[in-house]
Amino acid sequence: MVRKGLSHAAQGMGANVIITEVDPLKALEAVMDGYRVMPMAEAAPVGDFFCTLTGDIQVIRKEHFSG
Repeated sequence: MVRKGLSHAAQGMGANVIITEVDPLKALEAVMDGYRVMPMAEAAPVGDFFCTLTGDIQVIRKEHFSG
């Protein structure tokens, strides 16, 4: 799974990884893997680097960073 690979590698390099997931089962899996999970609107103000692995260009939008 791509998310697991990227998040594990980033955490291994010392990153504070936050997962933003809309699928409840995948979000639960991320929590069980030890990651913080929150909506994009909550993660945007505290994040420095964002990477989307969905292929959807509308996941991270301007309004997430306007506050």
